[in-house]
Amino acid sequence: MLVSFFESIKHVGHLFPVVILRLFMGFYFLREGFANLKGAFLNQPLLAEMIREWSPSSGAPLWYKELLDVLVLPQWQLASYSIVYLQFIIGISFLFGFFVRPVSLLGFLLAWNFIYWSPVELQDFYRLQMACFFVLFLIGAGRCLGIDSYFYKRNRGIWW
Repeated sequence: MLVSFFESIKHVGHLFPVVILRLFMGFYFLREGFANLKGAFLNQPLLAEMIREWSPSSGAPLWYKELLDVLVLPQWQLASYSIVYLQFIIGISFLFGFFVRPVSLLGFLLAWNFIYWSPVELQDFYRLQMACFFVLFLIGAGRCLGIDSYFYKRNRGIWW
């Protein structure tokens, strides 16, 4: 497996700039996960307040706003834990280059939700994150300097 890791540079070394993007996003999401874990994000209803504050002025469809009111606001703590652990999953997956494509889809959906939950100033940042997730998904960035290269050689499929 270690040999496969270093051979991945030889075969897909042209993806090295995408590896830098993948590693940067991995560190970013791990840092965000630790910040949310140590902060008041899990103990106080910050997520519910954020949704209540920005939902009326959001450009989200009406069905999505109702879904947030019915499902997310009453169970804000479950949603907060889900976001924090999803940030950890994205960070670890991107750092190791393992399951980059499926985790990129999850990250894309997370950034899409954050667009509707956040103020206008942050929406461009989350759109940029969505674009990065889309690029990582299309290219399969885990195949260069990642564990996905080992599995890609064994089982060629859409998830590697």
